[in-house]
Formats: sequence, structure tokens, C-alpha cells
Amino acid sequence: MKKAKKMLLAASALALVSFGLIGCGEEDDDVNEMISGGNNDYLIAYTNDSNLTSRGYVPTTLKHAGAIMEFKFTNSTANSGAGVLGFIWELKDDGAAAKQFYVLGVRQDKGIPSYYVSHFTNVTNINAENFGTKLPTNPAVEDFVSPLNGKGDADGVGFKKIGTSSWADDAGTVTVYADIADVVGGYEIRFYRTKVAAENKSDLDKVGDVIKIRSDCDAAVKPDQAYLAVYANVYGYKTLTGSWKYVKTSRDLEVAEAE
Repeated sequence: MKKAKKMLLAASALALVSFGLIGCGEEDDDVNEMISGGNNDYLIAYTNDSNLTSRGYVPTTLKHAGAIMEFKFTNSTANSGAGVLGFIWELKDDGAAAKQFYVLGVRQDKGIPSYYVSHFTNVTNINAENFGTKLPTNPAVEDFVSPLNGKGDADGVGFKKIGTSSWADDAGTVTVYADIADVVGGYEIRFYRTKVAAENKSDLDKVGDVIKIRSDCDAAVKPDQAYLAVYANVYGYKTLTGSWKYVKTSRDLEVAEAE
């Protein structure tokens, strides 16, 4: 990338938003049209009328090494166990029509949030079940990060509860803040109940364990910036309403053009 072009992109991004996510990518695999919005805020209000899980994801055009994400589930009682709000980072194309990325998926059951973190490689159909790990030929590969065995302890198989009590407020909304932070050698993820605690990275206010990820980057440096995305799963005959918000992204001043 030419230095002048990079400086122009950085100046344009900073003029529009403080943390650089200024649009969606040309590629849009939300084939079910579940996700709306753009820039830094995305919404879902989707009823799945089939017995199959509906899936979709929306990528951004800019690269960052992590983010503080707000996941919000509205009407938590009616939408208990309805589906997943997810965040994808380190989204890369291996040059052979396949993708690889990390995934943080969050859901809620009766107000109690739960999560899973995995790394997927050889993803040729991002809308296939579990990103294509069950395809009969050339399946994707999932490496479990947390829970390690992929079984979890929540009602949904493969999810681990964040705390033991309901996070629902008086209006029935469950809000989870996740800080996906790039560190030397990989990433660390912490969960919080409030935006202030997440922005301050307060260990006193975090909920649950710190998730530590060893990336495939050099162990002595931080991971390279790569594309980010949001995704959703809505289970059969369920309605999922909620939102995602990029509260802050990592290394905000390093703006990179789409490949």
C-alpha cells in the first residue's frame, strides 16, 4: 500500500468515526437477510420459520487486531436460547477460496449468558452448519479454544456460562461486553457487565475466567491486523432480537485498505 494512500485512508476514517469502522464489505453472506445496520452498529430481529438454523455474517472492510464488543439480547425471556450473536476476528483468506478466523459466540438462556470461542480453518461455506465442519467433502476444521472439550456447561452444547445468575435488567435485556484484546503472542478475552468496566479493562469487574489464546503469530509480537465481522445463528422456529456494537477497536490509528 502506498504511504500517501494509507495516510488518506487514516485521515478519512478518523474524520468519520473515532475507531475506524466506516462501512461494510462488498462481500455479504447474510443470505437470510437477518442482520441490518452498518458502520459500528448492527441489529437483528429475525423469526426463523423453519426447523433448520438460519445463519448469516456481515464483514467490515477494515482491519483491526481486536475489539470491545457489546452484545445485547432484548426480550430475554421470550428469546431464551433463540440463537447466537457472534464476533469474528482475524478473518483471512488463504488464497484457495477458503477462510480462517476466530469466533466468539454469545447466547443467553433465561437471562444467563454463555459463550464459546473456536478457531476455524478451511471454511469454504461460511453459511454451512458450524461453518462447514460437517460438510461431507473438504470440511472445515474447528479447534476448540474455550470450552476446551467443545461440550460446555450451558444448556446449549458447546457453550460455557458467564456467571451463574441472570444478567437481565428490568426491561428484560441482557447486555454482555467482551474485550477481545491483542497481546504479545495472541489474544485475551474478558467479559464485563458494563461498558465502563470494559473500557477500563478492570479485572475487579470482569466476570468469569480470562480466556487466553495463543495465536499462530510470532510469540514475541502482537498479531497482525485482519478483518472483523459479525454473525448470527437463529435456531429453528425461534425469534432472536438483539444488537452488536463495536465499542472500540484495537490499534485504531492503523487503518488498512481492503485487499
